[in-house]
Amino acid sequence: MSGGLAVAEALGRFGTEGIYSAYYWTYPPDRSPAYWAFRAYRNFDDKGGRFLDRSAPVKGGAPLASLFASRDEAGERVVAVLLNHDPGSPLHAEVGLESCGTASAARAFSYSGNARGFAARPEPDRGDGKLEVAVEPYSITVIEVTLGRTKT
Repeated sequence: MSGGLAVAEALGRFGTEGIYSAYYWTYPPDRSPAYWAFRAYRNFDDKGGRFLDRSAPVKGGAPLASLFASRDEAGERVVAVLLNHDPGSPLHAEVGLESCGTASAARAFSYSGNARGFAARPEPDRGDGKLEVAVEPYSITVIEVTLGRTKT
């Protein structure tokens, strides 16, 4: 799982630096943690769900956690990838959306090392401009948010 988290971290950093494509020599082994790390950014829900085209800034953080966010051009959707690098402790994350607008819907998918890949998680709690997400130890979690309105 550590290799998958490393790949997911690198891909997230590539996005924040404006790198628009990444390759794996020759390809990640099927259903390996590296394979699922790529799927976090492309087809996390097995229905085409993906990290969006514009990287969004992220402030704050927690030890042993990383968050990478993206948004669509219209400002109607946000997709974030949350990494918990701690092998022994779950993470309770509060993801603020105050500068994006109000979340009208949210869904989450998590991968923690099994060959089946990403599994749907309970809908994150929404309120006060934040999402509250429980994250498993040593895991990759994708959060997709539909925004009800955009702040100006």
